[in-house]
Amino acid sequence: MIENLEELIDRLDNLNAMERHQEVLAEVNTLLAEDSDEAAIWVVKGNAEYGLGNFIQAADDFARAIGLNPDDVGARSNYALVLYTLERYVDGLNACDSALYIDDECAPAYMNAAHCLEALGHGDLALEYLQKAIDKNEHDGDIIARVADTMSDYGYYEPAKNALMQAARLNMPADIHERIAAFFADARARGIERTRIHTDVNQWRSEFEQHPDVFNLAAPLLND
Repeated sequence: MIENLEELIDRLDNLNAMERHQEVLAEVNTLLAEDSDEAAIWVVKGNAEYGLGNFIQAADDFARAIGLNPDDVGARSNYALVLYTLERYVDGLNACDSALYIDDECAPAYMNAAHCLEALGHGDLALEYLQKAIDKNEHDGDIIARVADTMSDYGYYEPAKNALMQAARLNMPADIHERIAAFFADARARGIERTRIHTDVNQWRSEFEQHPDVFNLAAPLLND
């Protein structure tokens, strides 16, 4: 049994976030030699392998974690992401659905499912999954804004705009209005009609007229 596991996982997760994946692997390999039945360590290893581009190994690590702890929703969602990366879209979708069966609020699982569905040519279903991620996390502006970014990446202008406005009403994340401004600027570059953008920018500016930054953020968009 590994001592102080929770603190250890937090530290290794932080190293992975800093892309210090080789350091993580060196440590987890030592830990796994001590106890190879700790699912959380396999998840950390999978994240490090994924960060290094070792996608097949990462898939094996996440599968090992799921085998040890079938209720680990994070492992299932990460497994889905690496399956998507390996172009195993149906398997990735199945992994997402299994995660959502355990926890129907797992936003990454909805988003990874949407990636798989887009790759399979089912954009309508992908959008349904993204909307469900918002509906299940309606009070979490950070999640809603991340989902909005995915919607925008796939060209769903209206749903993405609505999601960003929903996040803004929750006043999160802290840079939400900067992200809305960037969204409108990007939409213009993607070919959305100028008049439509101006209408939406004016609505945004009107709703948040008390916000100190919105007027200045909106001005360049209206002068386009």
